Amino acid sequence: MPPPSPPLSLTAIQRGILRAVRTRPLTRAEIALQLKLSRSTLSSEILRLLDLGLLASTGLDQSHGGRRSGLLSVGGAEAAVVAGVEIDAVRLRVMIATLGMQALTSRHVETAVNDDPQETLDHAATLIADALEPNFGPLVAIGVSLPATIDVLTGAPVVAPSMPRWIGVPVGSYFANRFATRALTDTDLNALALGESRASHSAPLGSSFLVLKVSEGLGCGIVINDTLYRGSHGAAGEVGHISADLRDSTVCACGNRGCLDVTIGTSDALVRMRDHIAVRDRDLLPAESVLDQRDELSIALIGQATVDGDLLAVTLLKEIGTRLGFMLAGIISFFNPSSVVISGATIPGHGVLLSAIRRTIYEHAFPGSTRRLQIVESGIAEEGVVIGATVLASDGFLGTAGRVAFSTAAREVAELPEVVDA
Repeated sequence: MPPPSPPLSLTAIQRGILRAVRTRPLTRAEIALQLKLSRSTLSSEILRLLDLGLLASTGLDQSHGGRRSGLLSVGGAEAAVVAGVEIDAVRLRVMIATLGMQALTSRHVETAVNDDPQETLDHAATLIADALEPNFGPLVAIGVSLPATIDVLTGAPVVAPSMPRWIGVPVGSYFANRFATRALTDTDLNALALGESRASHSAPLGSSFLVLKVSEGLGCGIVINDTLYRGSHGAAGEVGHISADLRDSTVCACGNRGCLDVTIGTSDALVRMRDHIAVRDRDLLPAESVLDQRDELSIALIGQATVDGDLLAVTLLKEIGTRLGFMLAGIISFFNPSSVVISGATIPGHGVLLSAIRRTIYEHAFPGSTRRLQIVESGIAEEGVVIGATVLASDGFLGTAGRVAFSTAAREVAELPEVVDA
């Protein structure tokens, strides 16, 4: 692995300039107006960023009757890059991007990460090093997502039902020390919400929205007034641990009974649901199904059978959507979001699932909360979490990551200025 480059340390004004132009090019006058600073104050800071390559000239603004002004945007990979790392129970993903969130390279491996946290962290670090090209600028921040509640002071998981061996592992410190750069650690749900906030959708998501994760486990990312909401101690969005059926005695990994995770989110739960539906609807279903006699089921398997026209699978997928929709109906009635994003677009037959979720929400949520509600599919599909982890890294470098676990191992790394609470 090549020796790490010293990370860049910028002033608060310089970070503000980069934040202003990260999403679209602006003129010097527009930057001054947005930051409420004089152009003379900004001049030297802009020159410094141009010298570093963090700012780039990108053409001219439209004519407004006089001389056309030059546009500035975030520089490319040669100036600086950030890395996103997704650590999930069954996979590792790594993405390298510019500060302006242009994806450059990525790596993906399937692996059982719960077996050995140290081996997994070393593997992730190797993937990052392998993805860094010689012509890239310094790696200025790493964002890491895990399916766990994160201690916002240490970056270590404190509650991790699917990865119990990771509790207390100093994930942020590991990456900060390994690469001598900033490392920010957050939940997979928050990373997914960050990713969706930057994704392209058929219509704007609005300022307050939910992102439901439907895959290995269930969860919900929350954005309020364009700010990621993490809860008072970083545990917001764990909808998979809402008690959905008090009659169900199945014990969840969290220790409670009847959680949504174990009533629809595990193979055993889906097998029980299949058997119940087969008895309940025996007069309506065909005599045989590809799902019969299977000891293990998954939503993906049920979805594929749905695509193939299996009526039992269609009924099962609708039942899953109904239960998810009923849970969301309560949250929507309370929260009144502008949009709900269903991050399950890679599931075969996801249209059947989404239709059942929509129908149940509109049947059971408070009408005032659904009057202008959008219920849409993910705009980034299976790479949503690692994209969000990369956004977290960029936000961390630019000082807008909110109150998340932040680790550093190099003196050259300045503390993040003007951090916005989330």
